[in-house]
Amino acid sequence: MNIAVVDDLAVGRETLVNYLNEYFSERNMNVTISDFSDAESFVTQFENNKYNIIFFDIYMPGMSGIEAASTVRKTDSSVEIIFLSTSNNFACESYSVNAFCYLVKPITKDAVESLMQRYFEKYEEPSKALSVLYKTKPEIKLKIAYDSIMYIDVTNRKVRLHLKDKTIEIQNTFSQCASILTEDSRFSNCCKDLS
Repeated sequence: MNIAVVDDLAVGRETLVNYLNEYFSERNMNVTISDFSDAESFVTQFENNKYNIIFFDIYMPGMSGIEAASTVRKTDSSVEIIFLSTSNNFACESYSVNAFCYLVKPITKDAVESLMQRYFEKYEEPSKALSVLYKTKPEIKLKIAYDSIMYIDVTNRKVRLHLKDKTIEIQNTFSQCASILTEDSRFSNCCKDLS
């Protein structure tokens, strides 16, 4: 996740960056946050698809947040833009650049958490699934959602998938399952000598 914070006031910028870092840290999620003290320096370095979210203060010397967002929208229609302001005077204008949200300062930790929750609900990745061979004769394959898998193990040469609500034996090898699952950060192979 890449986020940019563009605000001419250092205190507001630092507060928002701290709230965002806390949010991602509490959830063990990776984030890179870049902060800018003016819109011109941000626009100069801006690259299409570099950021997932951009926070723009509206009132800044030189280029305003609305002007910077308009420049961004000319090349990037997918980045989510969030405006920050001490006033709600520009809330209607924020819709002209398809803003995701408009926050009135001072920004609170609760407002940031609520905003990020809305963002992840909108962009939540469809649940991944592990395709396994349940029986060979007749051949029955199952798709098991990653979210329902607790762990896998091998007992008496049988691979068992321990799910939230049950345990099933599958025909796949442990190494087949482990190599696929460990590509996802939710899983790790703590018994590598078994694979």
